[in-house]
Amino acid sequence: MASAAYGSLHATAWNGYFVRPLERMYWRASILIVAISGVIKAVSNLLQYLNPPLLSLRSASHYRYADLVRTSPFKLATYFLWFIFVAARYALVFEALASLRKLPVKIYETPSWSQYLPHL
Repeated sequence: MASAAYGSLHATAWNGYFVRPLERMYWRASILIVAISGVIKAVSNLLQYLNPPLLSLRSASHYRYADLVRTSPFKLATYFLWFIFVAARYALVFEALASLRKLPVKIYETPSWSQYLPHL
């Protein structure tokens, strides 16, 4: 559920400033992947708890790929989801840093309310 919260936090910049529309698309896709993967992992853990033999990695042939595919489809999906999740997290960090290269001019203006705060 932490990844769902992490994705939701980044979703606050859904309509934020991006230099290119392609970057906005990457940002939004990464947010959705990160947020949804947390929910999918929670459901997978629940299914594993409810039916352990179905999702077990252990097989008679000691982890042969063919047996793994037959006995553990949810585990394979989890591994694939983990790979996509890590890639999406990297994309979020990359896009956050890449957006600093060309900021709007208004970002350098001092807000009027800041003159009323004491300066230390």
